[in-house]
Amino acid sequence: MRWKRNRSPRDGGGREVQFDITGMTCGSCVARIEGILTDQTGVDGAKVDLASGRARVTVTPAASTEGMVAAVTEAGYTMSPLP
Repeated sequence: MRWKRNRSPRDGGGREVQFDITGMTCGSCVARIEGILTDQTGVDGAKVDLASGRARVTVTPAASTEGMVAAVTEAGYTMSPLP
């Protein structure tokens, strides 16, 4: 799990959004996607789960869902926001 500034949704780190991710095959994929997400502006942290194919991302108002999806897609995965 990667969190910036040691903040999480439980301690007021921001709101959480969830995504469905396909194309992951191993732990390296998880680490790569977590790194891509945490490098995005407005992202405080990301937790990607290989088994469920889901990502939980803690964001601030500066985050762009479209930017996160584009960055992960550029890396070769498919990511879409969950309602």
